[in-house]
Amino acid sequence: MNPITGHAPGKLVLSGDYIALLDAPALVLAVNCLASATLTTKLTGGWSVRSNITPPFQLESLTALSDTVDQQLLKTLIEALPDTSKLPKHAELALDTSTFYEGNEKLGVGSSAAILVALAEVLSQVTKNPLSTESLIGLHNSLHGRNGSGLDIVAARLGGLSRFQNGTGVRVTLPTGLHMRFVFTGTSTSTEPMLARFRALIAARPTDEITNWQNLANAVAESLHDVGLFLSTLAKLNEFVLAFDRTTQLGIYGKAHRTALEIADDVGVLYKPCGAGGGDTGVALSDDRKALDAFERNVKREGLTLLNLTIENHGATVQL
Repeated sequence: MNPITGHAPGKLVLSGDYIALLDAPALVLAVNCLASATLTTKLTGGWSVRSNITPPFQLESLTALSDTVDQQLLKTLIEALPDTSKLPKHAELALDTSTFYEGNEKLGVGSSAAILVALAEVLSQVTKNPLSTESLIGLHNSLHGRNGSGLDIVAARLGGLSRFQNGTGVRVTLPTGLHMRFVFTGTSTSTEPMLARFRALIAARPTDEITNWQNLANAVAESLHDVGLFLSTLAKLNEFVLAFDRTTQLGIYGKAHRTALEIADDVGVLYKPCGAGGGDTGVALSDDRKALDAFERNVKREGLTLLNLTIENHGATVQL
């Protein structure tokens, strides 16, 4: 048979990082890092699976799948399917998230969610049993030992810019005249420990502080109609997050992010880490292209990496 390929994009969080876990809205941008899963049916040989991040493995049948790291993704998805009788007995599966890396370092743009969605699209196409976004969020959390919001799954499915809240997302539009540059810090961050630390810290914070954070995130999500209002509102939210980070020592603004922030302040643009922070990727935003050009030049002088990321308007797709 001809191969079936599923694609799903990565994501970056423009606003609502962390506080989305407490039901505030987040703005999530799908970016042009694409995960792919390609299934090719064969006549013999069982299942062979290869990927860019784990060793290849061979199975006589899908019932032989184990809980080892290299087999967990496929095993978890197959167990979630309501009917596996239409899956081929012999197949080759290729998984690819190579565009989510800079060298050997992960960019932190949602590779695990994207490959889960891409593979789910392929298996759903074959079995004619689609998995819901809600179920994929649950599967992703179980695979990675977290209790995340699911915004990365939603971004991978929807594409473009989405307003995410309480496990669901709707497509929205960036403000006219907004320009962005994306910066990789050079190091990867493990999301799960950061989320666990945040939950422990937030449990001891005053209720009015949490409410203020939620209100600021909501104000940003409501300001997309005007670029100036969006930038000024996002700046207030980022000032709040920066103060929270300084007080709690959560570690959102790692050394490279602080360097990028200082450069941004000097040239008059807005900068923030995306998602968990620490390392990974950040974004500079402005309605002034020249100011962003100056930011880009100065960031390069400091040895940080500018990423050629663009908005991926297509969400998860399947090619037959």
